Parts: sequence; structure tokens; C-alpha cells
Amino acid sequence: MLDGWRSGVKAGDHCLWTIQIDGKARGALVWEVEHLPGRGRALTVLSAACEAVPGVCMASVIARAFEGIAEKTGVPVLRFFTRRPGLRRKMEGRGFVTINANETIGWLMQRELNHGQ
Repeated sequence: MLDGWRSGVKAGDHCLWTIQIDGKARGALVWEVEHLPGRGRALTVLSAACEAVPGVCMASVIARAFEGIAEKTGVPVLRFFTRRPGLRRKMEGRGFVTINANETIGWLMQRELNHGQ
């Protein structure tokens, strides 16, 4: 999987972001813009890892950031992959639903955004 993401970043298909906390790199995430047939685009977080920050849910921080990006760019769908059952439950509380699950990738979760419509 890492080799695929590395190739995707090098080819410009995936974006690699560093997660900064107090000016220091503490994690990273890989994301892409997907084209969904007949539905437009989706912002998809392929993978994220970050040091724990006491009192902060980094998944919620990342979700809010991508919700903002999606709103500003008009992307109607957010997606992410997780293998963590607790994260899956937490994100269900933010309106995400599981659209695919398998033993290899875990859960693919999605949230439809209406951008004020």
C-alpha cells in the first residue's frame, strides 16, 4: 500500500500533507480527489497517522479541515478509509456512513455534503 501511495504522490495523483503541531511535524496524511461516475468529485483521505494530542480528536480536526476544503471547492462528497472501529463509530456521529467494508482495507466511509443547498 505504501508503495502505491508513494507512486501516486510522485505522479501527482495523491497529495501528501504533513500534520504540524506547534510548528513540528507530528504526522502525515495522504489524500486524493476521486472522480465518481455520475456524481462529480470526492475528497478521499487514503491514510492518516498522527501523534496523540491530549484533549484533541485529530480525526475530527482532519474531518473539519476537509469539510472546509470541500465547501470552498464545491466537492460534494468526503471519503476516508479506516481500520479502527472506534474511529468508525466516532465518524458516524459526524454523519459519515460505511459504504464498503473488507478485511484488507477496513471501512470506506462517506459523507454527502450539501453546501447550504
